[in-house]
Amino acid sequence: PFRSAGGHLHVGKAEGNQALNDILDDDYGKINTVKVLDIYAGIPSVFLDKDPTAAARRKLYGGAGAHRPKVEYGVEYRALGNWWLRSPDFTGVIYQLASAALDQLVGGHLGEVLDAIGEAKIQRIINKSDVKGARQVYAQHILPTLSGGLAAKIAALDTDKPAPFQQAWQLAA
Repeated sequence: PFRSAGGHLHVGKAEGNQALNDILDDDYGKINTVKVLDIYAGIPSVFLDKDPTAAARRKLYGGAGAHRPKVEYGVEYRALGNWWLRSPDFTGVIYQLASAALDQLVGGHLGEVLDAIGEAKIQRIINKSDVKGARQVYAQHILPTLSGGLAAKIAALDTDKPAPFQQAWQLAA
């Protein structure tokens, strides 16, 4: 009885970043890209997405690991709803979280993080919209790897009342 929309995140090759390009050229590299995005974007999205229908959406579409490989450039990460498009601040945070995720991947740290959290736990938190679990994993495993500026932006955006879309994007009513 509801409609939903995804806010897909496209991750592609970057000029001058051969390590990332090699990862995105490889099928297993694309899978690892999705795994690290589940951690760095999917987990925080569980508590940042204030839409009351988010849990229902994830049951139908947008669960952990949802993606589409893109032969031409990399992957389309499809686990996020469209909540992050509501303001330039949210869009910027997702961009920065994706960048942090890719830094972890290129730096060879994905295995450490997966071992520390556990893939089943990551999937359960996202698929069940476990806000408490998402906050715990974020605080223990993600937050310590983020810059102070990004962590502060996330804390500021984690409110119950985000600005209306038109106001946030400075659009005329």
